[in-house]
Amino acid sequence: MKNLYKFIDKNALLNNFDIIKKDNENSLICSIIKANAYGHDIKEVIFALNEKTDYFAVFSFDEAIKARKYTNKPILTLGAIDFSRLDKIIDKNIEIAIICKNDLEKIIKKVKKTGKKCVIHLKVDTGMNRIGIKNFNEFKVILNLIESCENIILKGIFTHIGSEQNAKRQIDRFNIFIKQSPVALLKHYASSNISVTNKPTYANSMLRIGIALYGYGRYENLIPVMSVYAKIISVNNIKKGELIGYGTKHRAKKEMKTATIAIGYADGLMRCYSKKGFVLINGQKCKIVADICMGMTIVDISKVKDIKVNSFAVILGQSGNQKITAQDIAKNCGTSEYEILTNFSKLSCTKRKLAT
Repeated sequence: MKNLYKFIDKNALLNNFDIIKKDNENSLICSIIKANAYGHDIKEVIFALNEKTDYFAVFSFDEAIKARKYTNKPILTLGAIDFSRLDKIIDKNIEIAIICKNDLEKIIKKVKKTGKKCVIHLKVDTGMNRIGIKNFNEFKVILNLIESCENIILKGIFTHIGSEQNAKRQIDRFNIFIKQSPVALLKHYASSNISVTNKPTYANSMLRIGIALYGYGRYENLIPVMSVYAKIISVNNIKKGELIGYGTKHRAKKEMKTATIAIGYADGLMRCYSKKGFVLINGQKCKIVADICMGMTIVDISKVKDIKVNSFAVILGQSGNQKITAQDIAKNCGTSEYEILTNFSKLSCTKRKLAT
């Protein structure tokens, strides 16, 4: 058995999807699975949601090609176009976000040569100033280019809301783009939190849901989907005054017992969590007592009974009545739950919980 795993609770994932759908019965749901499904594992998430969701969305062409192995549902790429892989994307019927006239012209040139059809969504920038078509004149030119090429199929138009405070202004601007567009398009702007706090003022035909699927955000009764477990590889008795870990600043103030667990910052447990955070062992919180190492972390187990080498500590998840969420770690590290979850992207999945 390996030293480090994550467990993806598919029942929690389905629970979260159902909560979102119940609150948005008249909208299609696009499940966001970019960044390896926010670190959860793209294959596991697709298998769990494939019968329920209407769409999947990824960031890159590589993610789209991987996702297509596991689903026949529509897949939309949200990021930059990799023109070296465009033929493969078109062959696999993957939909592409167009963010500028130049990209569209390159695609038109390609499909005119091959005779293949390419399905696109227009990404418009309504105030986030990241990517997207911002200029109304450019937008009109793009619509004319699409109309002139029978190999280009325009299926949707979308934007991304940068903040709840600016949501109304961005939605109003989005409406201006929509009024210039063909009527029968998928229109999508609402993300997990925006779909809760800013109910659409018109028929928002699809929601793009990411973080709420995985158990975080503004919807009520969401359940975190990911748990992370690391094996206890050593137990040590420490005398008062002895140093712990790297450097000379971590010194035992009293006799104590520590456990070394097989996870470090190379595995996704951020160094800024050092001496601030906890792990769970046998239902008890065990404080991290030194700087997190590249592949190991040392915790105080002085008050925990029946510690066994080769058993597992909970890094993220629940043990007994105690739990640690991605929000808990994020708060200690001054970041967001998004970063915490995606940091664990490379961990292998287990089919069962490894600690209780």
